[in-house]
Amino acid sequence: MAAALRADGPAALASGGPGGAACRLGEQQPARLRAALDLGPAAYGWREDQRWTLARVATLIGRLFHIRYTLRGTSYLLHRIGFSPQVPAHRAAERDEAAIAPWRATAWVTVRGLAAATGAWICFGDEGVWANMKNGLGNLAPCNADQLAAVVRNRLKRIQYRPALIGRFLAQTGLSLEPEPP
Repeated sequence: MAAALRADGPAALASGGPGGAACRLGEQQPARLRAALDLGPAAYGWREDQRWTLARVATLIGRLFHIRYTLRGTSYLLHRIGFSPQVPAHRAAERDEAAIAPWRATAWVTVRGLAAATGAWICFGDEGVWANMKNGLGNLAPCNADQLAAVVRNRLKRIQYRPALIGRFLAQTGLSLEPEPP
């Protein structure tokens, strides 16, 4: 490097461009790959969920272009064509918006009205809440629905009086215990 600097001056220290291997796809192939990815995994036979994994994308590249990419190479390629890792929106592929709309218009309005009238909170428990509640429910053998409801109510009450636990549950949702300003 010192000899090159003496021979060519500061121009010898200029970058030669990005390192690493050149993209093995041709000029038009990244656009074709993007279009294929936009069709979704179900279009290529992966019907069990609607997620593109690196392994699936590498397989798709192999099928479309007969070029083998490693998972890391697939990740670099996806980044190069503008894709980034995403946490998928957890919506069922079978979600029926037409069936949800009447429920929102009737039952949900009723639930919200009752909660507002009584000053209650509406809490949709996710896996974190239920994982915390089921501790000890495994050995329970309730005789009827009333006993089960009483146990669940008791477990929820325990969670209610542990603010740190509630804060952890809320942190995952982006909600806050602070009232909204008027």
